[in-house]
Amino acid sequence: MSNILIASIKSIIPGYGNSYGELVSTEEIARRIAHPDPSKGIDPKIIYKMTGVKSVAFTADTINFCRAMWDENLPLSEIFAACQATENEALFSMLKVAISFTIEQASQKYQYEVRKHLLAHIHIFTTKSPKGFEVSEKGTQFGLSFKFDAPIYLQQGCSGIVPALKIAETLLESESDKNAMVLITAENDMLTHAHQRCTKYATMGNLNHWMWPAIFGEGVGAILCGKKTQEKRSKCNPQWHIENMTFSTCENEWRVNHELDIKNKTVNILVRAQEVKKTFLNNILRLVNTAIQDYGDKENIKTICIHESNPNMVRKVIRELGLNINQVPLFSEDVGTLAGVSAFTLLDHAISQCGSTVTEKPITLSVIGEAGGRVTAGNIYLQQWEP
Repeated sequence: MSNILIASIKSIIPGYGNSYGELVSTEEIARRIAHPDPSKGIDPKIIYKMTGVKSVAFTADTINFCRAMWDENLPLSEIFAACQATENEALFSMLKVAISFTIEQASQKYQYEVRKHLLAHIHIFTTKSPKGFEVSEKGTQFGLSFKFDAPIYLQQGCSGIVPALKIAETLLESESDKNAMVLITAENDMLTHAHQRCTKYATMGNLNHWMWPAIFGEGVGAILCGKKTQEKRSKCNPQWHIENMTFSTCENEWRVNHELDIKNKTVNILVRAQEVKKTFLNNILRLVNTAIQDYGDKENIKTICIHESNPNMVRKVIRELGLNINQVPLFSEDVGTLAGVSAFTLLDHAISQCGSTVTEKPITLSVIGEAGGRVTAGNIYLQQWEP
């Protein structure tokens, strides 16, 4: 039994109802990365056929960088160096907005100044130096100060939300301040490896080298969590607390990893596409089925959130388990795979959809992702709570 309350949550995807970026079609991405020899290159529709992803979320900085490089014919090493030197300011702005939203919402909900009770900042990132570091370093610019000065960084894949919440729970349990809050943030910054979108190399024979740039989108998320105490009587909508969390290693070999390309002086991200599909289906089917069994029947669950490796795989889980399509949020067809941000987006949607509705039915979240050369997976169960 967990003792964490979700005080507030916010996710932002560039180009998805905002002006932070664009949704770029996978057909355009395919044309940009396809091998120049027509006999070797890929069909522009192949990404959608294989994954179900129609478009991918790019920040303004990422799409501007890619378009500039698409018009050049630079060596790969120069493109890589350029993307490492280019800041993703739109992503940083999104993260600041998400953090400010969660703090303001929690302050309104509990009628006290949450900024004065920030215990720690945990940041989940996928590549390069995390934007959360900049947020913490520049925090005084918009009134943020944490009892634990040094941020906690998790370089995790798509399942990073579970260890982040477990760390937050441990920190909160050791804190005497009943109003203490832990901020958890996540980002997926694709500008750091934009060079993989800016050269023409893709064939069906090197699928593992281009699946990352083909379907992964950008986004950020923020969660404020606190203790379940009598003081947390909400003035707003019903509150959600984490009833239970499970987390374990399901594979001891990597599925998504960084590769050093000495010849071209780059670092690339590889995806073992077939292994990802097999590992996802085996473990997500097991996790979702466990959640259904734990609550007796799928109809006893309000929303079943499933990490979106891609929409085709999620739909296969829906079919095999006979789930109601309306129970399962699905965003990746429009925005791509969001890595560690996916869990934030799904929970944000599920909690927002409930609004002021009082329900005894839980929200479940099943996640799986890369974690330091192995694959981890787990479930999170959320239930409404009122002191």
